[in-house]
Amino acid sequence: MPDYTLKVYFVMTSGQLDRLERFAKGGYFRRILTSFAYKEIIDKFAEHLGPEECSKLDVFVDSGAFTVMTQGLVVDIDQYADYLKSFTSRYKFNTVYAFNLDVIPKPSEQEILLSSISHEKLEEAAEGSWNNYLYLTEKKGIDYIVPVFHYGEDMKWLRKIVESGCLYFAFGGVAGRIKSSTMKKDAFDELFMNLENYGYKGRVHMLGLCMPDVLCMHGWYSVDATITKSAGYGHIYLFDENTREKVKVVPVSSTRPGAASVHASARMAVALEQEDYLKSQLKAIGMGDVSIVDLGHPEKGFWLRVEACFRSWSLFEDWLNAERRRRGKFAVYDVVHQGLFDDILK
Repeated sequence: MPDYTLKVYFVMTSGQLDRLERFAKGGYFRRILTSFAYKEIIDKFAEHLGPEECSKLDVFVDSGAFTVMTQGLVVDIDQYADYLKSFTSRYKFNTVYAFNLDVIPKPSEQEILLSSISHEKLEEAAEGSWNNYLYLTEKKGIDYIVPVFHYGEDMKWLRKIVESGCLYFAFGGVAGRIKSSTMKKDAFDELFMNLENYGYKGRVHMLGLCMPDVLCMHGWYSVDATITKSAGYGHIYLFDENTREKVKVVPVSSTRPGAASVHASARMAVALEQEDYLKSQLKAIGMGDVSIVDLGHPEKGFWLRVEACFRSWSLFEDWLNAERRRRGKFAVYDVVHQGLFDDILK
């Protein structure tokens, strides 16, 4: 039988491989999202982890097109394809998927100021991305490429994905672009309404928007979360099961040297309240023996914060799927439940 639970992919955190290995073996994360732009990290991690542990993990590979674009470069599609083939032959993860090599529209200075990109540029980028998808799947023969439909693109590109027979695609362009909760809801409602009208029977991945209410609203299959990146800034993003919200906590202790200069006396009460909350959350995720001072330590504190994120959001995945079952929201469509695609999707 296929697995209908929603899957959370965590963005790969660079750094000490022995710590990441411990997190993986401890079950603090089950799925990771890595990037072709930083391929050395996942390669070293896989070699360090070993075949047995690798076989327990699901991996999503991103093309890194946006990262590379910010450096004034472009990703060579043949190099990307060759790497994916080499990657899957060398490392036997449980599952491997890879995002399509998207063409990123380059906004003008005026478009940056207006936070808007012209329809012509969006169309050109969407067409280029679609051609890359066809190249990777048809010419290069890679059958685990996941195309991306971006918010703001013409719905004809979504229809192309559906009519191509693709059983897994991603929806992006919402995170960071739409601030209004109402607009986000409208965007998701429109997406799934069109999928139903087009007769789509596959999986949908949410790009970079790990929000409980959003994920319980529709039949998403997977999502990626960047919550561990906050650790580098001294923050911890935890999932609070009681409030059902993502909560950012700044671990600053009133007893730690320099804390008084960081928090003026007028804000000290707030800082202490945060500490009490953080202590209770650490206890809930099995890290009750970790002190707030250690979390704020300039060296070892980073990895403690990463571990707290992994532990908390691993529990979040369990809660999320229990809540989705309660609401009757499944991650794939009814036709899959009838078993027509069991062999493909298991």
